[in-house]
Amino acid sequence: MQKKIPDKWLYVPIALLGVYFVIRLIDQSKLIYIFPLDQSSDIASYIASLFFLAKCGFNKFCPYWYNGFISFHTFSPGWQFFTYPFYMISKNILLSTYLSIISIYALSFVFIFLLGRNEKWSVTKRIAFFLFFFANAVNIGNFFKLGRVVELFGWCMFLGVAVIILYYKSNKLDKKFLLFIPVFGFSILSHPQETILTSILIIPLLLIKRNAYERLIIVLATVFSILLTSFWWVPFILKGSTVMFQSTHQGAWLWGIWGLTSLVAFLISLTFFVIFYYYWLSKNKSVEELLFFSPVLILNALFLLRLTPIIPILGNISPDPYIVFFLFFTTYLLFNLDINVLNKTIKNFMPVVLGIIVLFSLSISHFKTPYFVEHTVNEAAIKSMFPYVDDRFLLLNNRPLSYSGKEPPPFSVAYYSYAPIFFNLSTVGGFYPHIMSEEYNNKYQQLFRLKHNWDCKTFRETIPFFNTTNIIAYGDVCENLESCGLRKIKDNDGACLYKLDNTQN
Repeated sequence: MQKKIPDKWLYVPIALLGVYFVIRLIDQSKLIYIFPLDQSSDIASYIASLFFLAKCGFNKFCPYWYNGFISFHTFSPGWQFFTYPFYMISKNILLSTYLSIISIYALSFVFIFLLGRNEKWSVTKRIAFFLFFFANAVNIGNFFKLGRVVELFGWCMFLGVAVIILYYKSNKLDKKFLLFIPVFGFSILSHPQETILTSILIIPLLLIKRNAYERLIIVLATVFSILLTSFWWVPFILKGSTVMFQSTHQGAWLWGIWGLTSLVAFLISLTFFVIFYYYWLSKNKSVEELLFFSPVLILNALFLLRLTPIIPILGNISPDPYIVFFLFFTTYLLFNLDINVLNKTIKNFMPVVLGIIVLFSLSISHFKTPYFVEHTVNEAAIKSMFPYVDDRFLLLNNRPLSYSGKEPPPFSVAYYSYAPIFFNLSTVGGFYPHIMSEEYNNKYQQLFRLKHNWDCKTFRETIPFFNTTNIIAYGDVCENLESCGLRKIKDNDGACLYKLDNTQN
């Protein structure tokens, strides 16, 4: 008789991860009243793109960044579509963002609960699966510290697709399979990296379905999902993705300095192979099980051997999504294997190993992943300039030459998100450099190279190209602007706003 891992092995991990996850959710609730200006977070850009959807529309001209751009030609709209109703109801963009995060976690739990029901897992295992997946150090860092809500939404859709694929692994296709179309459609709209990994889930189902009719239904459902979302991905591919992918070879990070991410990548990849072996033994070395998981096994081998960065498309995926992808399957196989295939020593040590892994993950997350960062004195000073801006503005965020404090220099792209939302201001820059034309980018970079050799003539000749007269700066950069004869409008705690009058151009 088969015996799954006992629930009692999971009580301590659930308690530790559950408490920590709730603590991080509560800490993240500061987002409701504090706009994130932290330079290690991407969430400011996503909040701005939600604002652009509401203010400018979808695939429409939007004036707020780079002297104007076409919204969503270069980034995904899935999370924004999901969050838009919250924004329309609450009229509060920060509250709607936090409510969206909570809702995505809730929907993810529903998907995992359904997965557990299909696999006949206990409620304890379903809760444990959710916490293993979302409360680990990698995803706490990505979704709380780095604020990657679009990726969070992408993994939520991944879970939805996984529930459907794994259910029909052992069941014939029926009308309920049509749910695959909207769920996979939203996955396509979510985030390219998670979309690619989600798409891989379709291959195993095609491999094990012997019935040509079922295979045809799977292919048609997939094609229909792709066609339904073509309103976004066609302009994205034609206008944005090529430049974006060329400038972000994410997979190369796997070849970086041997550090914590590399270690975790190696361990999760190796652990997946080990768990699969025992799972396969518990399935009597089933050929069908091997066939179904073969695409994941092959991908894992490529990842373990550090070959994914040199493979087209796979090389555009950074290490973290791979880690999360293999973590999902490792946990799934662990909860489904028959522990009777394990020897006594392994069974005795497994609860201890689980506890050690959880403690290690929590320690790394708590000590290495900072909690929500409130505004610093520098940031408050920069913010105080915006009420006095009367034109499109540029923020020269170079580290001040006399800078000696512990606070980081201003993170310009976060302010380029903040200013349009709360002051309806347009900016010279933005969060996505691949939006810029080559000429625009060259001129933009020229401005920031001036910090090494400040030259008033070059500065004043370059500024008119951006159709701006308002420049915000900090520290010694303010002195540089003063030396160029610009008119001071406002200064406060080291921050300053200068204006280039028409007569000075």
